[in-house]
Amino acid sequence: MIDFSVGRIDFINTAPVYLGIDSGRVLCPGQARSGSPAEMNRLISEKRIEIASISSVAYADLFPDLMILPGLSISSRGPVRSVLLYSRRPLDELTGRVGLSIRSATARALTRIILEDFLHRRPTYIDCDTSGSVPDDLDGLLVIGDDALTQKIDGLFPHVLDLGAFWFEETGLPFVFGLWGVRTAFAREQPEAVESVRTALSRSLEIGLADLNGAARLAAGRLGLPESSCGRYLEQIDYGLGPLHTQSLERFYGMLKERGEIEPHVELRFFRKTGRVEAAATR
Repeated sequence: MIDFSVGRIDFINTAPVYLGIDSGRVLCPGQARSGSPAEMNRLISEKRIEIASISSVAYADLFPDLMILPGLSISSRGPVRSVLLYSRRPLDELTGRVGLSIRSATARALTRIILEDFLHRRPTYIDCDTSGSVPDDLDGLLVIGDDALTQKIDGLFPHVLDLGAFWFEETGLPFVFGLWGVRTAFAREQPEAVESVRTALSRSLEIGLADLNGAARLAAGRLGLPESSCGRYLEQIDYGLGPLHTQSLERFYGMLKERGEIEPHVELRFFRKTGRVEAAATR
């Protein structure tokens, strides 16, 4: 039997993806590992897991050592509600110190792009653990994931920007916050195992989307939030990975290349059942 690990991000936005697996209706091969996006990025980078849900920036950082599992993402077509930039002043006036959550590379990169490339601001960035108390000397703060749904910091920062909504308004495209990546070497050596995981995730998501109330119920119990609130949140998450998502990733990666934050040779490569690689060159 092949021994390999499959990593999952433990934010509630993945609850529908794993509802079929968690309820025992779908069997997913591999040993499950869970953690934050940053933890999954690190584990797959260190080759301690073979397949994982990761930040979309992590794919670019680790290319060509990763491929993308097709058909699945964590995206938004407008407001996402769990990637929020708070500010003490209007965003187009934001300067000073901006705290960036340490839990996701993609949201950090998108924040810098929005502030610098779209709003022409040049604040000073510091790393922040947003699960604890908020430093008093911050002019802005990026909060993501479950922290964004549970932290009550609106009174400290009167202005708030939903990063998913901003990207959609500016580009007309969904924003892809997360992908499912597989180590290229493992995909070429064990394509059947990778396909089994991809199939299990797809079937589990079908069950989750057909029973969002069930996914919301589990999420509400874990976070102590009303089930109705969790349900409304999950309804607006986009789990697809189609042509518009690909176009959005190309644009996002293109901006990162122009900023010198990822290598210029990065392109989108998708796993296929035969073990072949399908590439869609970024622009």
